[in-house]
Amino acid sequence: MPNSIKYKNQNVTTIHKRILTQRNMLRFAISFLFILFGAWEIYTPAYWAPFFPNLINISNVDISIIILIHGILLLIIGFAIIVGYKLKAFAAFGTIMMIIISLSLLYLSGLTDIFIRDVAITIATAALMLD
Repeated sequence: MPNSIKYKNQNVTTIHKRILTQRNMLRFAISFLFILFGAWEIYTPAYWAPFFPNLINISNVDISIIILIHGILLLIIGFAIIVGYKLKAFAAFGTIMMIIISLSLLYLSGLTDIFIRDVAITIATAALMLD
């Protein structure tokens, strides 16, 4: 019995090796996070209001609108990364957004587990940008 099946003149194990590369797995993981948190911000913006710095709360703009826009941007970044559309550009944009998020978390609550998590996401997103 052969250890792999032929499909349209390609070896199935070759297809799996192309899909399950480290880069693609990183893309899927990062895009999952961006899509999940973007959808969460759109679905429940009131939950995210305490995470925004007071500087934004001073402005005359409703914080819910800013959170909705931020959620939409996260969704766009996530979908662009997962489909590979202008991957380096959207990974750079995601890295910049994650740096801003991480710095605002550090400012608001100091060195916490959420801050550490977001720094790790920032580094992983930067790895996509630099690949």
